[in-house]
Amino acid sequence: MPHLCTVSTILCIETSGPVCSVAISTKGKTIAQAEVTEAFQHAAVLLPNIDDLLRTAEVERSSLDAIAVSAGPGSYTGLRIGVSTAKGLCYSLDKPLIGLSTLKVLAHKIADEVDLDEGDFVCPMIDARRNEVFLSVYDANFNILKDAQPVILDSDTALTESEGTIWVGGNGAPKATEILKSNRIKDCGVRSTAASDMAAIAHDCYNEQNFVDTAYFEPLYTKAFYSGK
Repeated sequence: MPHLCTVSTILCIETSGPVCSVAISTKGKTIAQAEVTEAFQHAAVLLPNIDDLLRTAEVERSSLDAIAVSAGPGSYTGLRIGVSTAKGLCYSLDKPLIGLSTLKVLAHKIADEVDLDEGDFVCPMIDARRNEVFLSVYDANFNILKDAQPVILDSDTALTESEGTIWVGGNGAPKATEILKSNRIKDCGVRSTAASDMAAIAHDCYNEQNFVDTAYFEPLYTKAFYSGK
């Protein structure tokens, strides 16, 4: 049975990229947020940022209903730090863990930036290396057409066989528009996500009791994809 609670206070943690970002949301709306833009300082700043944010928002740790964390794909080290911290908080506070696909959060941020038509598609992309990206493809109703997967881009790559505009975003988008050279592909300009972008999706997951197993949850890394010659 779904958890019918319409009020949830959730700590959101985004460490999949170079920026360390945290936010507190209530009822799916961000009430406080903080980020450190100096690249890859996650280990040093994440816990102090969380403590500072809770004090600023006047929220006790025990009042949190859940912890949400970016699940990747993304930086190996960043994801390890974020997930380890989230797990530690869940264990100490006896709270559920919500793991959110970085690509799904990015897809929603892309959609917020454009006027989607019914026949449009949303394709978030995270840069890997050379001509490689991690991507997902959604239709305009956020039905997933391609789940998170590595793709080597070339002139023959088809993001979707269906007609319609394909809105791309993320730090892999410039590479895609350059290589694919299709009039159907439109770059919305979004390059990354922040913890505040997780708020509404995390709230929905909480109400649906869509939690991950804290003990066994592992993020989706891009490291294995990098390991080829």
